[in-house]
Amino acid sequence: MHNSASIKLDLNELQGCGPLLRKSKLQPGDVLLVRGNNPFSSLIVMMSGGQYSHAAIWIPVGNADFTDLFLAESDTAGVGFTSIIPMSLYQEGLSTSETVYCIPDNPKNWVLLRHPECKNIDAAQMLQASIQLQKNDFFKTYSAVPRLLEAVTLPTPYHILFKGLAQTVECFRIDKGTRGAFCSELVATFFSTLGLDLFSNDRPPNTVAPNDFLLPECCLKVVADAFVDTDTLPPGTYGYGSIVQARKDDPYLSEMIKSRGVSDQLSATVDSLKSNLREVHARLTERQNKQATIIENQFMQSIEKAEKWGDSSEVDKLQRYVTMYKYGNRLLLCSDEYDKRLRNVEPPSEDIVSWNNANATLHYIAIEMMSCSQNALIRIEIISGLRRIRKTHSNSKPSILELVKFRRYRVKILKDWQKRKHECYEVRDFQKRLLVKGMLSKQAQAYMRDVAQITCQCLINDFAP
Repeated sequence: MHNSASIKLDLNELQGCGPLLRKSKLQPGDVLLVRGNNPFSSLIVMMSGGQYSHAAIWIPVGNADFTDLFLAESDTAGVGFTSIIPMSLYQEGLSTSETVYCIPDNPKNWVLLRHPECKNIDAAQMLQASIQLQKNDFFKTYSAVPRLLEAVTLPTPYHILFKGLAQTVECFRIDKGTRGAFCSELVATFFSTLGLDLFSNDRPPNTVAPNDFLLPECCLKVVADAFVDTDTLPPGTYGYGSIVQARKDDPYLSEMIKSRGVSDQLSATVDSLKSNLREVHARLTERQNKQATIIENQFMQSIEKAEKWGDSSEVDKLQRYVTMYKYGNRLLLCSDEYDKRLRNVEPPSEDIVSWNNANATLHYIAIEMMSCSQNALIRIEIISGLRRIRKTHSNSKPSILELVKFRRYRVKILKDWQKRKHECYEVRDFQKRLLVKGMLSKQAQAYMRDVAQITCQCLINDFAP
């Protein structure tokens, strides 16, 4: 039985429609080589020194509901599947038919190749490789023209000439979208995804030309009797098939290429923004580390002064605050490292929302601790400065000029003191307010405990002799 939408082709039409590939001979991973009829095909044949200009591969579509194989290829229409509807071939006097695929565009030469190791690849692995190829390479425009020169070896003068021509052609291309692979590169990429070596010498997919699949060092072998010899078909043979739509006129392929082009542009924009944010964050972190080093040195200088004046109480205070400051700085660094680790997991952490809340809180706490410590340092410096001047003046009577300077300095210091004397330098109450029940999830609090433990260990290592 044949579909009512099919058209009948007599023997003359069968012999003129193009090569007929036997479906019964076809296996997943089979490679089709053809030589086209257009000038571009002739140019590829001339540059690569062989008789074929195009390569394509038969793979499963990636859907369990479809068991048939589909032809994946890359040409000037883009990268994707080519819709080839099977044809039923009938011979006079036989009640059964043979199912064949009519290869479109009526090529001049054709051959079917097979990798011997494909028989050891199970259906699930073959299906997964097909899905991966579609995800990474489908629905892109044909390769950037200058890349085609990577797959051929030409004398230097010709290479320079063709490179200039290729760049010119690329500049005037009107097809919009993400540039993809060329035909033989797509085929080689599929075998790379499968984990099968195509050549005895290691070759990247972008250096493989269609005719390279026939080289002695290539593992592919010719499949015998894969095509129907239409010249030997007996009179009265006919077929039922459908009108094949030219690939360049496939609306689905063209729309999917446009859609992917827009999607890839958006992804590239997002990636660029992320990269810029990482650079800004890295610069801010570097600046923060430099500032932290300066502040910690100021603390150490103040501790040395207090020790010289024999003020043990002040030394204790400064040591507590410098520890608080160091903890805040290390907390920022550790939370950043924890953030990178979580976001670099594939797939990203499932509870990333909880981590975002925890990370924001940790940064808030760290900045508050560092700010409080810095304010405490200023406050202690103000008070100790006044005390030391008084002590100096009590031991030796100052001159009138020194008294005037001291009073001015004292007024200035007291103004600063009035601004800061009511500030709180403890963060325990602040942390308790942030961690009230209901504000942060249990997972967020667990993240915070992890980072706090890591930070404490870092601080212990810093103080270790």
